[in-house]
Amino acid sequence: MIWLKEKGIEFFIKYTKEVMEKNLSFLLEKCSDVLDSCFELLNDIIDYSMLLLPRTSSEEVKKAMLSKYMMYPMLYNVIYPNAQYACVAILQGAIPQAYYCLRTLIEAMAIAVYADTHPKLKDLNWDRKIEEKGVRNATLFGIKDSLRKMFTKVFGNKRGNEYLELLLHTYESLSAWIHPVAKIRIESEQSGEEYAAGLLKAIVLTWNKHGIPPSYGILIPMEYNNADVEDLRYLKENIEAVRLSLAILTYVWSIDKDVDKEGVGKLLERIIKESS
Repeated sequence: MIWLKEKGIEFFIKYTKEVMEKNLSFLLEKCSDVLDSCFELLNDIIDYSMLLLPRTSSEEVKKAMLSKYMMYPMLYNVIYPNAQYACVAILQGAIPQAYYCLRTLIEAMAIAVYADTHPKLKDLNWDRKIEEKGVRNATLFGIKDSLRKMFTKVFGNKRGNEYLELLLHTYESLSAWIHPVAKIRIESEQSGEEYAAGLLKAIVLTWNKHGIPPSYGILIPMEYNNADVEDLRYLKENIEAVRLSLAILTYVWSIDKDVDKEGVGKLLERIIKESS
């Protein structure tokens, strides 16, 4: 049994390495912009880790900020690791797992903004905040009214509401890829309609269109094929939406903190320009 276990582990390591190498070649030939967006997202997060550092020269004040704000452990210990694994998952052909990581980024940062800005929570240290009922039970849609107040205060009513809707729509789009069955709401000027979504729905759509299921509907890790190109292009659009969502959230968080607000604002402006 030990011999079989060792051989099995050896096989999975070798197989995964080969899949990642072949998928890298496929992506560079067919969808290089997916990788570009993924690494731009990583670069954004590295920038935030520098821009959000306390600007004070006082070690005591700096220590107090790092102990107080939930953004710091979320950024360094949740957001960056998941952003990096999203890139790995894409190379493994694990598109649903990449979506899970991307959704985690938005949820983590939104909850940090909520916990560090809400009047009843903002003055607590972050290790106390995570024990508070309002934080431990927080969901993105559950805190949307609080986020709306924060967004409209920073951006004004029109732009603040538009940015919040973009955030919620992005989160819902990402969520549709990590549940076996789900729904997504498409808004129009006249009304909004709900449509079936979810992982099984995505697999069926590709299967019906191309005669074969997508790679992630066969095995993970798995080599990409031409049937995956449409899903990869849609993934790229979602990565760009995540980049914009994180930039908006970071700016809202920074506005009343002793950090490089100007640098955060410039990064938001650049990402808005790139997404338009």
